[in-house]
Amino acid sequence: MYKEAVSLPVDSWEDEVTGIIEEIDDTPRSGYNKESDQFLLPAGIVTVVLSLVVALILFFGLVIRKKDPESGFAKWWKEFLNFRKIWIAGIMKFVYIFGSLLCIFGGIALMIYGFWEGREPGVMILVGLGVMIVGPILLRLTFEMTMLFVSVWENTADIRGAVVGARQRVEEKRAAALAKAEVKPEPKPEA
Repeated sequence: MYKEAVSLPVDSWEDEVTGIIEEIDDTPRSGYNKESDQFLLPAGIVTVVLSLVVALILFFGLVIRKKDPESGFAKWWKEFLNFRKIWIAGIMKFVYIFGSLLCIFGGIALMIYGFWEGREPGVMILVGLGVMIVGPILLRLTFEMTMLFVSVWENTADIRGAVVGARQRVEEKRAAALAKAEVKPEPKPEA
């Protein structure tokens, strides 16, 4: 085909390329037409404005609000938006287990592949064993480093909870002592 294009005169070659380009421009593209541009811009603006309004409502209604909701969905949302519970620890544990099993089963598959294909099965056995042993170890080290940050956060949250709890107990004792002191009549001075 290349030889044919080279052997054509310059004018007919340019006409051929121009015809192909025009044909491509006329073909409908999947999911795109000029009318969709008229929808995308307003939809994008509405999406941004709506997201901003809801974010402001949640931020001022739950996040920076001093008083905590008593219970229910609002309390869960406040804890969720203030990151009082970290989900990454559980997710990371699942991903570690999944990744380790993936390395183990992948190593077994590599060993079977070596026997199946018959090409250097000894090398494939070593590679499979390497993936089965080294893979989970590297995953473990990586996830331990990441979990250190989560552990620091959890310990800090525990310390904060202990300090807040101790402060509340001190305030309760102080209020009880003040209430007790007010109930007792003051001794009358003897004359």
